[in-house]
Amino acid sequence: MKVRQLNSANLIIFKEAISCASWNEVLEEKDNVSVAFDNFLDVLLPIYDSYCPIKILKRSKREPRQPWINAAITGSIEERNYLYRLHLEFSTQENLKNFKRARNLVNSLRRSCARNYYSEKFRENAGDMKGT
Repeated sequence: MKVRQLNSANLIIFKEAISCASWNEVLEEKDNVSVAFDNFLDVLLPIYDSYCPIKILKRSKREPRQPWINAAITGSIEERNYLYRLHLEFSTQENLKNFKRARNLVNSLRRSCARNYYSEKFRENAGDMKGT
């Protein structure tokens, strides 16, 4: 995702740069508004780009809330989401069938991993009342 870096320090410097810029080309063009506007943009945009640069934001991978979610389940979830978007874009019976198969696989994987996680936790804390 691309966003402009706008903060108070950048805006103050940007205002100073605009006030120091030469606006003669814009002010002298009185006959043609289109040319005056193009001259205005030619002066403004380089200043705007230099003092309020575009920053590319990268999405970070979130850690799953459930401790039993592993890389295999995460990959299956991503595939399920892709198949769902594909079904929404091209609504066919085949796409619906593929999505439902992936959805059911993700649900069964999540349930079995959660079951295994909790049974292992109970096994670890078999003699500890506080741990269970």
